[in-house]
Amino acid sequence: AMPALKKSWPPLPLLLFGALFGGLGLGTALALIAEYSSPTVLSSAQMQSVIDAPVFGVLPAKAGSGRRLWPFGGAAVAAGQKTDAVAGLALRRLFASSRRPPNWPLVPSILLTSPPEDAAHRGRVARLLANAAAARGSRVLFIDTNNASGGKKEPQPGLLDVLRGEYAFEAVSQHTAGSNVAVLGRGRQKAVFSEAQGVYFTQHMLAQAGRNFDLVVVDGGALADNLNASPLVAMVDEIVMVATLNSTPMRDVTAASQAISVMGRLPTGALLVDEAA
Repeated sequence: AMPALKKSWPPLPLLLFGALFGGLGLGTALALIAEYSSPTVLSSAQMQSVIDAPVFGVLPAKAGSGRRLWPFGGAAVAAGQKTDAVAGLALRRLFASSRRPPNWPLVPSILLTSPPEDAAHRGRVARLLANAAAARGSRVLFIDTNNASGGKKEPQPGLLDVLRGEYAFEAVSQHTAGSNVAVLGRGRQKAVFSEAQGVYFTQHMLAQAGRNFDLVVVDGGALADNLNASPLVAMVDEIVMVATLNSTPMRDVTAASQAISVMGRLPTGALLVDEAA
């Protein structure tokens, strides 16, 4: 037998071609398997179909370089012109579709909720909406149901104290001179209040707020884990769900929607966050 003069198998170009397209095919297959096993929010139309309510806008996740209206330290939110415009348009769409009765005695109000993994985006979107309203001349009361004590031994009085009837909201809201936004923090969870008690004092708070504010924006947290927000869910005008495109699992959107329905309401709309924008 004669020894081979040159290597004939395997042909290197064929190996490279097979490795390249085999890897691409395997990656695509794994991505499809992951998507079908745990589908995520892919579009406004899909979100609208799942919650049976309109999507009022898609906000970019990246902070802009525009004005910073938030008056309370580390919670400042920068909004570029595009982000501010989308937030303002979302507010207009939200109240244009509102079923709020004429001459309703409570101040207009919006509560934002989300699945737990979207907490950071939800908090930013809630502040963007408050900023957008304040920039257009509205006086805004921002209620943060997630506000922790910030390392203090004793949290400051806030929403929970108001819902127990221990404080008027005016006495525990934070105000800053020259700002159109006031903030009401979570407060002290030292005693449990009944649902009826919470609803009564929520209604009273929203009626009193109409004297000094044009809008109340509530960061309601993930409602499945935040039962203290239930009285607010019962009384606010609009309940808006926040989710992230190509990230939030559809099962979590469904669970968040079910938490709203357990509290006796339905979502009135959604706002999406686009991390690619």
